[in-house]
Amino acid sequence: MGPSLLIKFHDKVQTNMRIELVDAEFTVGGHTIVKGINLVVDSCNTAIVRGKSTSGKTTLLDILRGSLRPTSGQWIVDGTSISDPTTSAARAIRKHIGYIEQSPSFHEHCSAFDNVLVAASARGVNSARATSEALELFADFGISHVRSRVIAELSDWERRLVAAARAFVGGASVIIVDQSFDGHDEISVRTMIDVVVRLCAGQRALVATTTSENLDVILPHASVYELRDGCLTNISNLPSEEMQSQNGEPS
Repeated sequence: MGPSLLIKFHDKVQTNMRIELVDAEFTVGGHTIVKGINLVVDSCNTAIVRGKSTSGKTTLLDILRGSLRPTSGQWIVDGTSISDPTTSAARAIRKHIGYIEQSPSFHEHCSAFDNVLVAASARGVNSARATSEALELFADFGISHVRSRVIAELSDWERRLVAAARAFVGGASVIIVDQSFDGHDEISVRTMIDVVVRLCAGQRALVATTTSENLDVILPHASVYELRDGCLTNISNLPSEEMQSQNGEPS
């Protein structure tokens, strides 16, 4: 593993990470899900990937976080191409990418707090620091009252907030959100987004997928991408007529 991939912590957040996908494609059973994907996730940037259901957003995120090997193309982290996601280098990288799933999985019969502590331990954080950070994060996300409750007893939204705390604990450099900002009441969603953005600001990159066209309004400084027919297009700087065309509206 090259020197650039050696993870070192600086207080709560590790050194910044740069992830690149170069001409990434994923095909299964003769069906191409994503193709020609070129994307750079750099320190402190925010990116929104919009797309309809089954457009390949989760597949794209799985490649971006190194849990899925692209059929072709490259996954590059800090200038080093990682061809095999099962290597120790790839596993070390994934420890420092926080992932907030739409339907997160947990140790169902353990408490919400213990689930977050397990994630901190996997990132090499000592018990005292892990406990301190977890307490802060539960307070940040407004879920201190569920700390001792078993995960299986929590609502869907509470589970997502615990997943958010788990993603941040231990100093992740990149936070990836897979449609976890979708599907709930506007006040709850905006509150969660505000906390995530505040925790990322100036320290972590943020990538979020959505089926909504409203997320880029809530995150006005984000780079906005459209995933359609397996292809990713940066629509942030398109003229309004072209953006309407990308959304399937007449120009």
